[in-house]
Parts: sequence; C-alpha cells; structure tokens
Amino acid sequence: MKIFYVAALLAVLGGCGMPAHEAGDTGHQPSAASDIVLQEVDKATRAAPGVAVATDSAATAVAQQPDAESQLLLNQAAVPVPPPNRQIIRKASLTLHAKDFKSIDASLRGLVRQHGGWVAAEQQTQSDERLQNVVEIKVPIAAFDALLAGMAALPVQVEERKVESEDVTNAIVDMKGRVEAKKLLRARYAELMQRAQKMGDVLQVQQQIDAITEELESAAYNVQHMQAAAAYSSIFCTYYQPLSAAHTHIDQPGFFTRLGQSFGKGGTAVLDLLIGLVSLWPLWLAVAFGWWAWRKGRTAKAAAASKVS
Repeated sequence: MKIFYVAALLAVLGGCGMPAHEAGDTGHQPSAASDIVLQEVDKATRAAPGVAVATDSAATAVAQQPDAESQLLLNQAAVPVPPPNRQIIRKASLTLHAKDFKSIDASLRGLVRQHGGWVAAEQQTQSDERLQNVVEIKVPIAAFDALLAGMAALPVQVEERKVESEDVTNAIVDMKGRVEAKKLLRARYAELMQRAQKMGDVLQVQQQIDAITEELESAAYNVQHMQAAAAYSSIFCTYYQPLSAAHTHIDQPGFFTRLGQSFGKGGTAVLDLLIGLVSLWPLWLAVAFGWWAWRKGRTAKAAAASKVS
C-alpha cells in the first residue's frame, strides 16, 4: 500500500507540471520534492524486497493516466450527484408608449415594489419631442413573468417586447466540480511543501499554490455571479411620452392674452428703437457737422452776393 501511495505522489508531481526527474543532458539537478519521493521509493523497496518490479509497473500505469486535476474530476464523477435545480438566467426588454408620463412612472415603480423588485439603474431625458426614462429592473425569478404581465397591462402601448433565457445549470455544476478538484490539488501541493528541503523547490511549490488560489477565487466569483443572475432577473424598460402635439395645443394663447402681450411687446420695441438710435451717435454727429458746414457755406455765399449787388 505504501508503494502505491508513493506512485500516486509521482502522478501528482507529473500532472501538476513539477518534473520528477530532469534529462541528463540538461545539466539541472532533481528538485527536493523529487528527492523526497525517490527516498520514499527506496525505503519501500528495501523494506519489501522483491517488489521493485511491481513498483515500476505501478508508476508506469499511473504515468499513463490523465493529469491530477482531470483524475480528481473523474473520481468525483463516479460519485452519484443528485440532480440540482435548474439555474436559468432570464432577461427582458420593453419599450412603452405612454400618454401620461408621470402616471405611468408612479404605477411602474409601485408594480416593481409589489413583486419584490427594485430599480437598479435609470436615465431620464427630455427633448422638444419626448420625455423618456430608461430603467433597469431587478426582480426575483419567481415574479419575472407576473411583473412582465403587469407592465404590459398598464395604460400604455407596447411597441417592443423581447425575452431571453439561458440555462447555466451545467456550467455552474462543472465549475463547482473544478473548484473542489483544485482545492484537493492545492492540499496535495501543501503536503509536498512540508516535505521539501530546498528553498528553491519551496518557492516553486508556493508559486503553484498561489496560481491555484487565484484560479479558485476567479471561479468562485463566476459561480456567485451566475447564481445571482439566475436568482434575480433583469428587465430593461424604456417608457416615453411624446411632447410636440401637447405643446402646440397648450402654448396657443387666447385673443385677450395675445392683445396684452402685444402692448408689452410694443413698449419693448419702442425702448429697443430708442436704444438703437442712441447707439448711432457718431452718425448723428457727422450729420450735424455736415448740416452746420452747409448752412455756413450758404450764408457766406448770400453775403458775397449782397455786396456785389
């Protein structure tokens, strides 16, 4: 049994990317972890003479097997796993044409709260043509269809409706299995680190452990993200109210209103005219000087004519 345990350690080293023995022409020495394994093999051979051939055949059989992570996954696959609940990510997008923006906005928010959801994000814009709001709604998967039906039942015109579904059950189960396999692999590396004697080999094993830890954190985040997306669906809703026709009707004034506005506009026009005339004072100064010169010349001519006569 001890020989098979040593052979399994050799398989872990070979499958995890740590060389058990370098080629003779490279000039590199075996690692401390490999020395430990070889010492275990030597001790086992001396303790049980006549089984060296069995040890070699067992090591050869293990070396022909898949890498350590794949082997762990195969071992886990042999254990019956109960069928999990289906994990489905559902998304929807709606475009609603509303006649009364404020009323629809209040009704929609009340409907979302009624079904246990909330508005995760929104962006409201207004132009001369329309008043519009774009919201992202999060709602529990169990209330997804009911909320969609309630939104369509509002006094609006549904211009666009799109629903998407994605089954991520297999992806989550597969990722969880790989996470467990990597945890076992990291534990094996930790055992090898305790046996290592050279600092270089300790650092090499630690690098492998750090890389596996980083992969575990990334995989765990992906699993949590998919589970959260499957638990709470997303609805992207755009609802708007046209404004051009309403403004044309509301902004049209009556007769007396227009008459009063004309008096105000007339007074403003007169003031603007006076201000404009004052701003032309250089022109008026030039005209006055010309008129004065013309009058002076005419007077001189009249005086000269009277002397001649």
